[in-house]
Amino acid sequence: MHARQLPRSLARWAPLTAAILGSAAIASPAGAAVANPNDAIVVTSNTSDLLLSGPENVAVTVDRPTIGGGTTTIATGTSGSDPAAPGESGINSAHIVGTPADGCWDAFTPQLLAGDVINLDNGDSTTVAGVTAEPLIVDGNNVIVHGTAFSESGGQLPADEIDAQLFPPNGKFDGGSSGGQFLSAQAGDGGGSIAYDAPGSNNWTAHFNNLGTDTALAKRAQVVGAWTGPAAATGGGEETDFEVGATPGPNADCAGSPYAPNEPRSTNATANTISSQNTNSDLTITGVTQPGTNAVTVTLRDRSGRIISASASGAGTWSATVPGSQLATLADGAITIGGTFNNGDGTFRGGTLTVNKDTVGPAAPSASVAPGTYPSAQTVALSASEGTEAINVARTERPDVVLLDIGLPGIDGYEVARRLLAQADKRRPALVAMTGYGQAEDRKRAREAGFALHLVKPVEPDALKRALAVVDRAPTPEA
Repeated sequence: MHARQLPRSLARWAPLTAAILGSAAIASPAGAAVANPNDAIVVTSNTSDLLLSGPENVAVTVDRPTIGGGTTTIATGTSGSDPAAPGESGINSAHIVGTPADGCWDAFTPQLLAGDVINLDNGDSTTVAGVTAEPLIVDGNNVIVHGTAFSESGGQLPADEIDAQLFPPNGKFDGGSSGGQFLSAQAGDGGGSIAYDAPGSNNWTAHFNNLGTDTALAKRAQVVGAWTGPAAATGGGEETDFEVGATPGPNADCAGSPYAPNEPRSTNATANTISSQNTNSDLTITGVTQPGTNAVTVTLRDRSGRIISASASGAGTWSATVPGSQLATLADGAITIGGTFNNGDGTFRGGTLTVNKDTVGPAAPSASVAPGTYPSAQTVALSASEGTEAINVARTERPDVVLLDIGLPGIDGYEVARRLLAQADKRRPALVAMTGYGQAEDRKRAREAGFALHLVKPVEPDALKRALAVVDRAPTPEA
Protein backbone atom coordinates (compact mmCIF):
# COMPACT_ATOMS: atom_id res chain seq x y z
CA MET A 1 0.00 0.00 0.00
CA HIS A 2 1.38 3.39 -0.98
CA ALA A 3 0.79 6.56 1.02
CA ARG A 4 0.32 9.43 -1.41
CA GLN A 5 1.94 12.13 0.73
CA LEU A 6 -1.33 14.02 1.20
CA PRO A 7 -1.38 16.84 3.76
CA ARG A 8 -3.70 16.19 6.65
CA SER A 9 -5.94 19.19 6.26
CA LEU A 10 -9.24 19.98 4.62
CA ALA A 11 -7.37 22.00 2.01
CA ARG A 12 -6.75 18.69 0.25
CA TRP A 13 -10.45 18.45 -0.48
CA ALA A 14 -11.12 22.02 -1.59
CA PRO A 15 -10.16 21.55 -5.27
CA LEU A 16 -12.10 18.27 -5.52
CA THR A 17 -15.27 19.64 -3.94
CA ALA A 18 -15.09 22.88 -5.91
CA ALA A 19 -14.62 21.02 -9.16
CA ILE A 20 -17.56 18.74 -8.49
CA LEU A 21 -19.91 21.53 -7.41
CA GLY A 22 -18.93 23.53 -10.48
CA SER A 23 -19.73 20.67 -12.87
CA ALA A 24 -22.98 19.91 -14.59
CA ALA A 25 -24.88 17.06 -13.00
CA ILE A 26 -24.47 13.98 -15.20
CA ALA A 27 -25.03 10.32 -14.50
CA SER A 28 -22.79 8.88 -11.80
CA PRO A 29 -22.76 5.26 -10.63
CA ALA A 30 -26.12 4.12 -9.28
CA GLY A 31 -26.53 4.45 -5.53
CA ALA A 32 -24.09 7.36 -5.21
CA ALA A 33 -25.42 10.02 -2.88
CA VAL A 34 -23.18 12.41 -0.96
CA ALA A 35 -25.83 14.84 0.23
CA ASN A 36 -23.75 17.31 2.23
CA PRO A 37 -21.78 19.71 -0.02
CA ASN A 38 -18.99 19.77 2.57
CA ASP A 39 -18.57 16.00 2.56
CA ALA A 40 -16.32 13.95 0.29
CA ILE A 41 -15.64 10.21 0.01
CA VAL A 42 -12.54 8.82 -1.69
CA VAL A 43 -12.27 5.05 -2.10
CA THR A 44 -8.98 3.48 -3.16
CA SER A 45 -10.45 0.27 -4.50
CA ASN A 46 -7.38 -1.96 -4.73
CA THR A 47 -6.17 -1.14 -1.20
CA SER A 48 -9.58 -1.04 0.57
CA ASP A 49 -8.70 2.48 1.73
CA LEU A 50 -11.57 4.81 2.63
CA LEU A 51 -10.85 8.52 3.19
CA LEU A 52 -13.61 10.87 4.34
CA SER A 53 -13.87 14.63 4.58
CA GLY A 54 -16.63 16.04 6.77
CA PRO A 55 -18.03 13.10 8.78
CA GLU A 56 -15.88 11.72 11.61
CA ASN A 57 -16.14 8.44 13.50
CA VAL A 58 -19.00 7.12 11.39
CA ALA A 59 -20.11 3.52 10.98
CA VAL A 60 -19.57 2.20 7.45
CA THR A 61 -20.99 -0.81 5.62
CA VAL A 62 -19.97 -2.29 2.28
CA ASP A 63 -22.97 -3.65 0.40
CA ARG A 64 -22.50 -5.85 -2.67
CA PRO A 65 -25.16 -6.48 -5.35
CA THR A 66 -26.54 -10.01 -5.22
CA ILE A 67 -27.39 -12.16 -8.20
CA GLY A 68 -31.07 -11.70 -8.94
CA GLY A 69 -31.33 -8.29 -7.31
CA GLY A 70 -30.82 -6.65 -3.93
CA THR A 71 -27.61 -6.34 -1.91
CA THR A 72 -25.88 -8.04 0.99
CA THR A 73 -23.49 -6.54 3.52
CA ILE A 74 -20.02 -8.02 3.12
CA ALA A 75 -18.02 -5.82 5.55
CA THR A 76 -18.34 -3.17 8.24
CA GLY A 77 -16.07 -0.70 9.98
CA THR A 78 -15.88 2.60 11.86
CA SER A 79 -13.87 5.50 10.52
CA GLY A 80 -11.05 6.77 12.71
CA SER A 81 -10.23 10.48 12.76
CA ASP A 82 -6.91 12.28 12.65
CA PRO A 83 -6.33 14.67 15.57
CA ALA A 84 -4.05 16.72 13.32
CA ALA A 85 -6.77 17.24 10.73
CA PRO A 86 -10.24 17.97 12.15
CA GLY A 87 -12.94 16.94 9.72
CA GLU A 88 -10.99 14.08 8.17
CA SER A 89 -11.36 10.41 8.97
CA GLY A 90 -10.89 7.07 7.28
CA ILE A 91 -10.78 3.28 7.41
CA ASN A 92 -7.56 1.41 6.63
CA SER A 93 -6.26 4.74 5.42
CA ALA A 94 -2.54 5.43 5.07
CA HIS A 95 -3.41 9.12 5.20
CA ILE A 96 -5.02 9.13 8.63
CA VAL A 97 -3.12 9.00 11.93
CA GLY A 98 -5.59 7.75 14.49
CA THR A 99 -6.24 4.86 16.82
CA PRO A 100 -6.39 1.49 15.02
CA ALA A 101 -9.40 0.42 17.07
CA ASP A 102 -11.73 2.84 15.26
CA GLY A 103 -9.85 3.22 11.97
CA CYS A 104 -9.88 -0.34 10.64
CA TRP A 105 -12.38 -2.67 9.04
CA ASP A 106 -14.10 -4.98 11.52
CA ALA A 107 -12.60 -8.51 11.73
CA PHE A 108 -11.11 -8.48 8.22
CA THR A 109 -10.20 -6.10 5.41
CA PRO A 110 -12.60 -6.66 2.48
CA GLN A 111 -11.82 -6.77 -1.21
CA LEU A 112 -13.60 -3.79 -2.78
CA LEU A 113 -15.03 -4.40 -6.26
CA ALA A 114 -16.70 -2.18 -8.84
CA GLY A 115 -20.37 -1.85 -7.97
CA ASP A 116 -19.90 -2.16 -4.20
CA VAL A 117 -21.84 0.53 -2.34
CA ILE A 118 -20.10 2.27 0.58
CA ASN A 119 -22.79 3.45 3.01
CA LEU A 120 -22.10 5.85 5.91
CA ASP A 121 -24.49 6.04 8.84
CA ASN A 122 -24.87 9.80 8.27
CA GLY A 123 -26.71 9.05 5.01
CA ASP A 124 -23.82 9.58 2.60
CA SER A 125 -22.82 6.83 0.19
CA THR A 126 -20.81 6.17 -2.94
CA THR A 127 -20.55 3.34 -5.43
CA VAL A 128 -17.09 1.98 -6.22
CA ALA A 129 -16.30 2.68 -9.87
CA GLY A 130 -14.57 0.21 -12.18
CA VAL A 131 -11.41 2.12 -12.98
CA THR A 132 -7.86 0.76 -13.34
CA ALA A 133 -4.50 2.07 -14.55
CA GLU A 134 -1.18 0.62 -15.71
CA PRO A 135 2.41 1.66 -14.96
CA LEU A 136 3.41 4.81 -16.80
CA ILE A 137 5.33 4.70 -20.08
CA VAL A 138 8.13 7.22 -20.58
CA ASP A 139 8.30 8.50 -24.15
CA GLY A 140 11.20 10.95 -24.33
CA ASN A 141 10.12 13.95 -22.25
CA ASN A 142 6.50 12.83 -22.24
CA VAL A 143 4.57 10.39 -20.06
CA ILE A 144 1.79 8.05 -21.20
CA VAL A 145 -0.66 6.15 -18.97
CA HIS A 146 -3.15 3.49 -20.10
CA GLY A 147 -6.13 2.19 -18.15
CA THR A 148 -9.73 1.01 -18.22
CA ALA A 149 -13.02 2.40 -16.96
CA PHE A 150 -16.30 0.50 -16.70
CA SER A 151 -19.76 1.56 -15.61
CA GLU A 152 -21.92 -0.84 -13.61
CA SER A 153 -23.53 -2.03 -16.85
CA GLY A 154 -20.12 -2.68 -18.43
CA GLY A 155 -20.25 0.42 -20.65
CA GLN A 156 -18.11 3.53 -20.46
CA LEU A 157 -17.99 5.91 -17.55
CA PRO A 158 -18.52 9.49 -18.78
CA ALA A 159 -15.30 10.68 -20.43
CA ASP A 160 -15.07 13.81 -18.28
CA GLU A 161 -15.25 11.72 -15.09
CA ILE A 162 -12.08 9.67 -15.67
CA ASP A 163 -8.60 10.86 -14.77
CA ALA A 164 -4.97 9.78 -14.63
CA GLN A 165 -3.07 11.37 -11.75
CA LEU A 166 0.66 11.45 -11.06
CA PHE A 167 1.83 11.84 -7.45
CA PRO A 168 5.50 12.78 -6.91
CA PRO A 169 7.70 10.36 -4.94
CA ASN A 170 8.72 13.31 -2.76
CA GLY A 171 8.18 17.04 -2.67
CA LYS A 172 5.74 18.80 -5.00
CA PHE A 173 5.43 19.59 -8.66
CA ASP A 174 6.12 23.16 -9.71
CA GLY A 175 2.69 23.19 -11.34
CA GLY A 176 -0.32 20.94 -11.04
CA SER A 177 -3.38 20.47 -8.86
CA SER A 178 -3.73 21.18 -5.13
CA GLY A 179 -0.64 23.33 -5.09
CA GLY A 180 1.53 20.81 -6.92
CA GLN A 181 0.52 17.74 -4.90
CA PHE A 182 -0.33 15.88 -8.11
CA LEU A 183 -0.74 16.25 -11.87
CA SER A 184 -4.20 15.61 -13.30
CA ALA A 185 -4.66 14.72 -16.96
CA GLN A 186 -8.31 15.72 -16.68
CA ALA A 187 -7.30 19.19 -15.46
CA GLY A 188 -4.69 19.59 -18.20
CA ASP A 189 -1.74 19.70 -15.78
CA GLY A 190 1.60 19.25 -17.54
CA GLY A 191 -0.12 19.40 -20.93
CA GLY A 192 -2.29 16.52 -19.77
CA SER A 193 -5.19 15.01 -21.68
CA ILE A 194 -7.22 11.82 -21.33
CA ALA A 195 -9.68 10.12 -23.68
CA TYR A 196 -11.09 6.71 -24.52
CA ASP A 197 -9.15 4.90 -27.23
CA ALA A 198 -12.21 4.46 -29.46
CA PRO A 199 -15.99 4.95 -29.39
CA GLY A 200 -17.47 2.32 -27.08
CA SER A 201 -14.05 1.20 -25.82
CA ASN A 202 -13.39 0.85 -22.09
CA ASN A 203 -9.66 1.46 -22.62
CA TRP A 204 -8.36 4.98 -22.10
CA THR A 205 -5.05 6.71 -22.67
CA ALA A 206 -3.66 9.76 -20.89
CA HIS A 207 -0.80 11.92 -22.16
CA PHE A 208 1.35 14.44 -20.31
CA ASN A 209 3.17 16.26 -23.10
CA ASN A 210 4.29 19.58 -21.63
CA LEU A 211 5.85 18.73 -18.28
CA GLY A 212 8.67 21.27 -18.35
CA THR A 213 10.47 21.42 -15.00
CA ASP A 214 8.21 18.66 -13.64
CA THR A 215 9.51 16.05 -16.12
CA ALA A 216 11.96 14.31 -13.78
CA LEU A 217 9.43 13.99 -10.95
CA ALA A 218 6.67 12.85 -13.31
CA LYS A 219 8.77 9.99 -14.68
CA ARG A 220 9.13 8.59 -11.13
CA ALA A 221 5.57 9.34 -10.04
CA GLN A 222 3.00 7.10 -8.39
CA VAL A 223 0.24 6.52 -10.96
CA VAL A 224 -3.42 6.67 -9.95
CA GLY A 225 -6.39 6.00 -12.20
CA ALA A 226 -9.50 7.77 -10.95
CA TRP A 227 -13.22 8.24 -11.34
CA THR A 228 -13.88 11.77 -10.11
CA GLY A 229 -17.65 12.14 -9.99
CA PRO A 230 -19.51 14.41 -10.22
CA ALA A 231 -22.50 13.99 -7.90
CA ALA A 232 -25.68 16.06 -8.07
CA ALA A 233 -25.20 19.82 -8.09
CA THR A 234 -26.11 20.05 -4.39
CA GLY A 235 -24.03 17.03 -3.36
CA GLY A 236 -20.52 16.57 -2.06
CA GLY A 237 -17.53 14.90 -3.63
CA GLU A 238 -16.96 11.29 -4.67
CA GLU A 239 -13.89 9.61 -6.10
CA THR A 240 -12.69 6.07 -6.75
CA ASP A 241 -8.91 5.66 -7.08
CA PHE A 242 -6.76 2.77 -8.29
CA GLU A 243 -3.13 2.98 -7.14
CA VAL A 244 -0.82 1.25 -9.61
CA GLY A 245 1.51 -1.22 -7.88
CA ALA A 246 -0.25 -0.95 -4.53
CA THR A 247 -0.59 -4.06 -2.37
CA PRO A 248 -4.12 -4.99 -1.24
CA GLY A 249 -4.68 -5.53 2.44
CA PRO A 250 -4.49 -3.77 5.78
CA ASN A 251 -1.99 -1.05 6.60
CA ALA A 252 0.43 -1.57 9.45
CA ASP A 253 -1.99 -0.21 12.07
CA CYS A 254 -4.75 -2.59 10.97
CA ALA A 255 -2.86 -5.88 10.96
CA GLY A 256 -5.57 -7.36 13.19
CA SER A 257 -7.98 -7.15 10.24
CA PRO A 258 -6.32 -9.43 7.65
CA TYR A 259 -7.17 -9.18 3.98
CA ALA A 260 -9.97 -11.60 3.06
CA PRO A 261 -11.16 -11.55 -0.55
CA ASN A 262 -13.56 -13.89 -2.33
CA GLU A 263 -11.66 -15.00 -5.42
CA PRO A 264 -9.87 -17.76 -7.34
CA ARG A 265 -6.14 -17.82 -6.62
CA SER A 266 -4.48 -20.56 -8.68
CA THR A 267 -4.89 -23.55 -10.99
CA ASN A 268 -3.01 -26.81 -11.49
CA ALA A 269 -1.99 -25.65 -14.99
CA THR A 270 1.74 -25.00 -15.33
CA ALA A 271 2.41 -21.26 -14.94
CA ASN A 272 -1.37 -20.77 -15.16
CA THR A 273 -1.33 -21.58 -18.87
CA ILE A 274 -4.04 -24.00 -20.03
CA SER A 275 -2.28 -26.18 -22.61
CA SER A 276 -3.34 -29.13 -24.74
CA GLN A 277 -2.30 -31.32 -21.82
CA ASN A 278 -4.97 -29.69 -19.64
CA THR A 279 -7.70 -30.13 -22.24
CA ASN A 280 -7.03 -33.86 -22.09
CA SER A 281 -7.49 -33.88 -18.30
CA ASP A 282 -9.30 -31.92 -15.61
CA LEU A 283 -8.38 -28.41 -14.47
CA THR A 284 -8.42 -27.80 -10.72
CA ILE A 285 -9.04 -24.24 -9.51
CA THR A 286 -8.47 -23.19 -5.91
CA GLY A 287 -9.38 -19.99 -4.13
CA VAL A 288 -10.26 -18.22 -0.89
CA THR A 289 -13.31 -16.68 0.78
CA GLN A 290 -13.88 -14.17 3.53
CA PRO A 291 -15.13 -15.45 6.91
CA GLY A 292 -18.69 -16.73 6.88
CA THR A 293 -18.79 -17.15 3.11
CA ASN A 294 -18.92 -20.27 0.93
CA ALA A 295 -17.91 -20.71 -2.70
CA VAL A 296 -20.82 -21.76 -4.93
CA THR A 297 -19.66 -21.89 -8.55
CA VAL A 298 -16.64 -21.09 -10.69
CA THR A 299 -16.89 -19.65 -14.21
CA LEU A 300 -14.38 -19.41 -17.07
CA ARG A 301 -14.93 -16.82 -19.80
CA ASP A 302 -12.90 -16.61 -23.01
CA ARG A 303 -12.29 -13.53 -25.14
CA SER A 304 -15.25 -14.37 -27.40
CA GLY A 305 -17.60 -14.27 -24.41
CA ARG A 306 -18.18 -18.01 -24.15
CA ILE A 307 -18.67 -19.11 -20.52
CA ILE A 308 -18.37 -22.52 -18.91
CA SER A 309 -19.00 -23.22 -15.23
CA ALA A 310 -18.55 -25.84 -12.54
CA SER A 311 -19.59 -26.29 -8.92
CA ALA A 312 -17.23 -25.08 -6.21
CA SER A 313 -17.16 -26.02 -2.55
CA GLY A 314 -15.44 -24.85 0.58
CA ALA A 315 -15.19 -21.91 2.99
CA GLY A 316 -11.96 -20.13 3.80
CA THR A 317 -10.34 -22.11 1.01
CA TRP A 318 -12.26 -23.74 -1.82
CA SER A 319 -11.74 -25.76 -4.97
CA ALA A 320 -13.51 -26.61 -8.20
CA THR A 321 -12.82 -29.07 -11.01
CA VAL A 322 -13.47 -28.27 -14.67
CA PRO A 323 -13.47 -31.24 -17.10
CA GLY A 324 -10.95 -31.06 -19.92
CA SER A 325 -13.74 -31.64 -22.45
CA GLN A 326 -15.28 -28.30 -21.39
CA LEU A 327 -11.93 -26.49 -21.50
CA ALA A 328 -11.53 -27.57 -25.12
CA THR A 329 -14.59 -25.47 -26.05
CA LEU A 330 -12.93 -22.21 -24.97
CA ALA A 331 -10.93 -20.09 -27.42
CA ASP A 332 -7.18 -19.67 -27.00
CA GLY A 333 -6.04 -16.44 -25.36
CA ALA A 334 -6.90 -14.78 -22.06
CA ILE A 335 -9.37 -16.68 -19.86
CA THR A 336 -11.06 -14.87 -16.98
CA ILE A 337 -11.88 -17.11 -14.02
CA GLY A 338 -14.54 -15.84 -11.65
CA GLY A 339 -16.85 -17.26 -9.05
CA THR A 340 -20.05 -16.85 -7.08
CA PHE A 341 -20.20 -16.89 -3.30
CA ASN A 342 -22.87 -17.02 -0.61
CA ASN A 343 -22.78 -15.55 2.91
CA GLY A 344 -26.20 -16.81 4.00
CA ASP A 345 -27.85 -13.54 3.00
CA GLY A 346 -27.36 -13.72 -0.76
CA THR A 347 -25.22 -14.99 -3.62
CA PHE A 348 -22.79 -12.56 -5.20
CA ARG A 349 -19.74 -12.38 -7.45
CA GLY A 350 -16.16 -11.95 -6.28
CA GLY A 351 -12.74 -11.21 -7.72
CA THR A 352 -11.22 -12.80 -10.80
CA LEU A 353 -8.05 -14.51 -11.97
CA THR A 354 -6.75 -14.20 -15.54
CA VAL A 355 -4.97 -17.19 -17.07
CA ASN A 356 -3.91 -18.03 -20.60
CA LYS A 357 -5.13 -20.80 -22.89
CA ASP A 358 -2.55 -21.79 -25.49
CA THR A 359 -3.26 -25.06 -27.29
CA VAL A 360 -2.54 -24.02 -30.89
CA GLY A 361 1.15 -23.76 -31.75
CA PRO A 362 2.36 -20.68 -33.69
CA ALA A 363 3.49 -20.85 -37.28
CA ALA A 364 6.94 -22.10 -38.26
CA PRO A 365 9.78 -19.55 -38.65
CA SER A 366 9.20 -17.35 -41.68
CA ALA A 367 10.49 -14.17 -43.31
CA SER A 368 9.50 -12.10 -46.33
CA VAL A 369 13.04 -12.47 -47.76
CA ALA A 370 15.85 -14.95 -47.19
CA PRO A 371 17.67 -14.52 -43.85
CA GLY A 372 20.50 -11.99 -43.95
CA THR A 373 19.79 -10.77 -47.51
CA TYR A 374 17.94 -7.53 -46.94
CA PRO A 375 19.09 -5.12 -49.68
CA SER A 376 17.54 -2.06 -47.98
CA ALA A 377 15.73 -0.96 -44.86
CA GLN A 378 12.34 -2.65 -44.66
CA THR A 379 9.84 -4.25 -42.29
CA VAL A 380 10.26 -8.03 -42.06
CA ALA A 381 8.08 -10.34 -39.96
CA LEU A 382 9.74 -13.35 -38.35
CA SER A 383 8.26 -15.99 -36.06
CA ALA A 384 9.41 -18.85 -33.86
CA SER A 385 7.45 -21.55 -32.07
CA GLU A 386 9.52 -21.98 -28.90
CA GLY A 387 12.10 -20.20 -26.77
CA THR A 388 15.35 -21.62 -28.12
CA GLU A 389 14.21 -21.09 -31.68
CA ALA A 390 13.31 -17.47 -30.90
CA ILE A 391 16.83 -16.86 -29.57
CA ASN A 392 18.41 -18.36 -32.69
CA VAL A 393 16.18 -16.35 -35.06
CA ALA A 394 16.87 -13.12 -33.17
CA ARG A 395 20.63 -13.81 -33.11
CA THR A 396 20.70 -14.31 -36.88
CA GLU A 397 18.27 -11.60 -37.98
CA ARG A 398 18.88 -8.99 -35.25
CA PRO A 399 15.30 -7.56 -35.23
CA ASP A 400 14.45 -4.10 -33.90
CA VAL A 401 11.37 -5.31 -32.00
CA VAL A 402 10.52 -8.72 -30.55
CA LEU A 403 6.91 -9.58 -29.62
CA LEU A 404 7.34 -12.38 -27.13
CA ASP A 405 4.91 -14.70 -25.36
CA ILE A 406 5.73 -15.78 -21.80
CA GLY A 407 4.22 -19.28 -21.67
CA LEU A 408 6.52 -20.81 -24.30
CA PRO A 409 7.44 -24.49 -24.65
CA GLY A 410 10.89 -25.19 -23.21
CA ILE A 411 12.35 -22.06 -21.69
CA ASP A 412 9.81 -19.35 -20.87
CA GLY A 413 9.63 -15.83 -22.24
CA TYR A 414 11.37 -14.29 -19.22
CA GLU A 415 14.46 -16.42 -19.82
CA VAL A 416 14.33 -15.78 -23.57
CA ALA A 417 14.32 -12.04 -22.85
CA ARG A 418 17.29 -12.29 -20.50
CA ARG A 419 19.30 -14.31 -23.04
CA LEU A 420 18.43 -12.04 -25.94
CA LEU A 421 19.61 -8.97 -24.06
CA ALA A 422 22.70 -10.72 -22.71
CA GLN A 423 23.75 -11.90 -26.17
CA ALA A 424 23.20 -8.58 -27.94
CA ASP A 425 26.56 -7.10 -28.91
CA LYS A 426 25.61 -3.49 -29.60
CA ARG A 427 22.03 -2.86 -30.61
CA ARG A 428 19.49 -4.55 -28.37
CA PRO A 429 15.99 -5.32 -29.64
CA ALA A 430 13.02 -3.71 -27.93
CA LEU A 431 11.13 -6.52 -26.17
CA VAL A 432 7.33 -6.41 -25.91
CA ALA A 433 5.58 -9.08 -23.84
CA MET A 434 2.30 -10.28 -25.39
CA THR A 435 0.88 -12.71 -22.86
CA GLY A 436 -2.12 -13.92 -20.95
CA TYR A 437 -0.31 -13.19 -17.69
CA GLY A 438 -1.64 -9.86 -16.47
CA GLN A 439 -1.17 -9.79 -12.70
CA ALA A 440 1.02 -7.18 -10.98
CA GLU A 441 3.69 -9.80 -10.22
CA ASP A 442 3.75 -10.82 -13.91
CA ARG A 443 4.37 -7.22 -14.96
CA LYS A 444 7.10 -6.88 -12.34
CA ARG A 445 8.86 -10.02 -13.62
CA ALA A 446 8.59 -8.73 -17.19
CA ARG A 447 10.24 -5.43 -16.27
CA GLU A 448 13.00 -7.25 -14.40
CA ALA A 449 13.63 -9.50 -17.42
CA GLY A 450 14.09 -6.45 -19.65
CA PHE A 451 10.74 -6.06 -21.44
CA ALA A 452 10.03 -2.51 -22.56
CA LEU A 453 6.25 -3.04 -22.59
CA HIS A 454 3.78 -5.62 -21.30
CA LEU A 455 0.55 -6.29 -23.24
CA VAL A 456 -2.16 -8.71 -22.08
CA LYS A 457 -3.90 -10.95 -24.61
CA PRO A 458 -6.06 -10.50 -26.48
CA VAL A 459 -4.25 -7.41 -27.79
CA GLU A 460 -6.35 -5.03 -29.85
CA PRO A 461 -4.69 -3.88 -33.10
CA ASP A 462 -4.78 -0.24 -32.02
CA ALA A 463 -3.06 -1.12 -28.74
CA LEU A 464 -0.33 -2.98 -30.62
CA LYS A 465 0.17 -0.05 -33.02
CA ARG A 466 0.41 2.30 -30.06
CA ALA A 467 2.96 0.06 -28.35
CA LEU A 468 5.10 -0.26 -31.47
CA ALA A 469 5.01 3.51 -31.93
CA VAL A 470 6.26 3.99 -28.36
CA VAL A 471 9.18 1.53 -28.69
CA ASP A 472 9.99 2.94 -32.14
CA ARG A 473 10.42 6.44 -30.66
CA ALA A 474 12.36 5.23 -27.64
CA PRO A 475 16.17 5.54 -27.62
CA THR A 476 17.92 2.40 -28.86
CA PRO A 477 19.15 0.43 -25.82
CA GLU A 478 22.83 -0.26 -25.99
CA ALA A 479 24.69 -3.19 -24.51
